[in-house]
Amino acid sequence: MSSTGANSGPFTFAVADFNLDGVPDIVTANFKSSTVSVLLGVGDGTFAPPVSGGETGALSYGVVAADFNGDGKPDFAICNAGQNDVKVKLNTSH
Repeated sequence: MSSTGANSGPFTFAVADFNLDGVPDIVTANFKSSTVSVLLGVGDGTFAPPVSGGETGALSYGVVAADFNGDGKPDFAICNAGQNDVKVKLNTSH
């Protein structure tokens, strides 16, 4: 079991290799805290403590991972029920 942080309220998640190490990672849309958490895979089925993906907007509800800018790295997009919008976070891993 892995935590997404106190009072975060994860609602949905997506899986991709965000840090490009060949191990699946998880990103969660956190409804209560209006943030996203990225949990980097360790490689043995467990995950490191969450890394903040930053604030996303009011009431983060859903998340999807895809390569939105065509650079070969997975990005993620979050929809926000409180603002009726979608925010895209581009992957800046090297």
